[in-house]
Amino acid sequence: MKRKTTPKEIPSILSIKDDLSKPIELMGRLIQKEISACAGLIGIDADELQAWIDLQIAVPAKSILTLLRVAKQYELDPLQEEVLLTQYDNHWQASISVDGWIKLINKHPTFAGMSFTESPETDQSLPLWMECTIHRSDRPISTTVREYLTEVKTDSDIWKKMPRRMLRHRTLQQCARLAMGIRSPDGQKEVRENQGHHHSHEFSTSLDASIMQTQTEKLKRFIVSRKKCL
Repeated sequence: MKRKTTPKEIPSILSIKDDLSKPIELMGRLIQKEISACAGLIGIDADELQAWIDLQIAVPAKSILTLLRVAKQYELDPLQEEVLLTQYDNHWQASISVDGWIKLINKHPTFAGMSFTESPETDQSLPLWMECTIHRSDRPISTTVREYLTEVKTDSDIWKKMPRRMLRHRTLQQCARLAMGIRSPDGQKEVRENQGHHHSHEFSTSLDASIMQTQTEKLKRFIVSRKKCL
């Protein structure tokens, strides 16, 4: 027999808000700290970066913080879309754009050139694979990575429109990771390119407001679920 929950056992709205206010406040301080550090390192105005952050209403604060840390670590400019916020099945993630990868490769002190090779075999006029080779002045052997079209292509519009370019970008990314030791923040997920790509979120003027709105909705669902137990 189920024991009914008494009203005293249900956390009050105020107590839940108090519990949520601490991590929200902490996340806000961390973001402000990273905005200041990131802006100073890459040479952009902190207020402009703050305004850009404030427009990302649909993006969780944790993803914003990750993007800022990636931008600071690799000195990439979010305002120039060298590092992006992309959405995968309701999950937001920071990712380095192809412009970001090119910037990282070219500024590496030992970078000594790169080349691409396509497979002689084709399928519907598209190469079956593509190789990227990156040369470093401090290594006697160059790094070569081959990516197969069937393994990396997706059903997204940009892959349908420019499959050869997208395959080249993917090969470039994977070769740079191995040759330069650059860790991609998005792992093996598809890197969205800034050409023809538009973020699918709306805009607002306050990141803190978006965080509070999300937490408030969770709070409402919690209260409703607890009432059903009575």
